[in-house]
Amino acid sequence: MADLSIENIITSVALDQSFDLDAIVDTFENARWHQEESSFVVFTFSDPRHVVLFTENGFLSCTGSTSETMGKETIDQLLHLLYEQGFIDTNSYPISVQTITASTSMTSSIDLMELMDKLPQTTLRNANEPAAYVEYIYDYSLTVLFFATGKIVINGSQPIMELENTVENIMKKLVDLGIIEKGMEEIHA
Repeated sequence: MADLSIENIITSVALDQSFDLDAIVDTFENARWHQEESSFVVFTFSDPRHVVLFTENGFLSCTGSTSETMGKETIDQLLHLLYEQGFIDTNSYPISVQTITASTSMTSSIDLMELMDKLPQTTLRNANEPAAYVEYIYDYSLTVLFFATGKIVINGSQPIMELENTVENIMKKLVDLGIIEKGMEEIHA
């Protein structure tokens, strides 16, 4: 099983109603809105440290979680507060995971040019910078970033277990293509 370090999980909920963002900001101390800069209110939570973006049409998006449970609990906490203040009629809404960002590192470096030559659907990014990386579109729901140092960042909408399996499949593919040697595909968080 791939050893992934979860960096961020984005959870969300749609409340399917319009909100007066000025009233939201006036009611909650942890809510900020810079009207001239954004179209959403930013709720900050310190324990755990998360941010929830709240749009006028009732879409809430939580970022900063490292587990699905933490993200859902933060949105549940905000729903409860909105319910207590009379902004919503119920605090029971389906919360979903939108995106998971995870990372891992190989025990060896990777030749980005060779990777681009042998693996289709890749694009070199930040080519003239020390943090150059190759972006690989694995499928419609997953993007993988390969760094020359051997670091790999995975961003997708798959469950964590599926992300781990996908990383293992990608590493096997790199060995099969001769991009990395057998035994070099060992990864760690």
